[in-house]
Amino acid sequence: MAETSPTRISVEAQVEDLAAPSLTSHPGCRSLVIILGVCVLVIGLALSLVAGWVLQQHSHSRKHQPSRHAAVGHRDGQFSFQVKQQDCGLHQLGPPGDIQVASGQFCMYLVHVVNVGDQPRILLSTNQRAIDASGKKYDVNGLASEVASPGGRPFPNLLWRNEETTVALVYDLPVEVTPVALELHDSPLSGGVELKL
Repeated sequence: MAETSPTRISVEAQVEDLAAPSLTSHPGCRSLVIILGVCVLVIGLALSLVAGWVLQQHSHSRKHQPSRHAAVGHRDGQFSFQVKQQDCGLHQLGPPGDIQVASGQFCMYLVHVVNVGDQPRILLSTNQRAIDASGKKYDVNGLASEVASPGGRPFPNLLWRNEETTVALVYDLPVEVTPVALELHDSPLSGGVELKL
């Protein structure tokens, strides 16, 4: 009697014959998976709504929160101005190598400026004027203002919401003239605000 050799079955075939157990094959497990999925979705949606509400409240409170500088100085448009220091009768200004010499006298005003509005705004020196007792207006000396400004921040200055700076406004005036006020603007087309000196 001839011996028959045993049939060999490949490993791949054996694996295919074994049915992998599935969680969803049992009705109870399938319901549990669906319930867990729905719970995760509901919790995720709830967390998203709460996070969105918190961010909206925070943004709303910051947007409508008055600037801590709003009550300081005199306002034109988005800028609040306050004269911190004034000095007339100067003959020259600036560091060595960049000295500006007055044709008459320099009158220098250190002005603290705050953007109290909601949008960025550019502070220009050319919008700012000095006024004498007769009402005559004088334009700023741009070069002298730049070399005299604290921190070397040249004009124009871009100020963001609630940002502040101190700049020097310098006027080259006849020696007999003494300004009585500054007319300061947040833009070339604004009405301006008059600060008595």
